[in-house]
Amino acid sequence: IAEAGVRRTTASGRLRRAGLGITHHTGTFDRLDGVGTEEGATSYYLVVDQHLERQSGPVRTSGSTIDGFLQLAYTDDQLSPVDLHAGAGIVWNGFLFGRNADSFGLMGTYVHFGDAARRAGAFVESHELAWELFYRFEVTPWLHLKPDLQYIVHPGGVGNSDAFVGTLRVELTL
Repeated sequence: IAEAGVRRTTASGRLRRAGLGITHHTGTFDRLDGVGTEEGATSYYLVVDQHLERQSGPVRTSGSTIDGFLQLAYTDDQLSPVDLHAGAGIVWNGFLFGRNADSFGLMGTYVHFGDAARRAGAFVESHELAWELFYRFEVTPWLHLKPDLQYIVHPGGVGNSDAFVGTLRVELTL
């Protein structure tokens, strides 16, 4: 895995980070088109993180921030069932007045199932799309609860009905 990137703070105090990366696996892989094997598999990715907004003072809670991210990844569809991934999200820290340790977030992610994998019968759908909404709140400095809702279109790409999932994560800091 190798990544090159930049990280800087703008004049307004907003942090930006962008990275371009490459991964390479040296193993032997069966080709999804059924034409033998291939030595090594390479993929590429781009990540961008940005502080979108920073507010303090009486209008908002001190230290309130809004952060966003983008992700994009690509690999050879002859070697991987998923050839494209795109994701984006936003997290608002200090969302409610007086709740500086709380976070509210919304994320979307898209994966494309490669043509070779679909031709081989691994998938009946061309993609999966997931939306996620969460609120992480501090009960005590050592206990956080994070209810999470997800809506998934074409889960697994195998013809299942769309799914609605709810979870509750309990985080303990010891």
